Amino acid sequence: MRFIRISQNSGLKVSIISLGTWHLPRLPERDEAGAYRIDLEEFRKVLK
Repeated sequence: MRFIRISQNSGLKVSIISLGTWHLPRLPERDEAGAYRIDLEEFRKVLK
């Protein structure tokens, strides 16, 4: 399972699977599993 750090300033890491189950801003491209990639920059703006 892959994990991603949500913020540069925190130690919070979230699995890619749980990110994909939320309603998050998507990119038009898909990953190797066929799921839409998450727009991490937009997601970080939402968290602020």
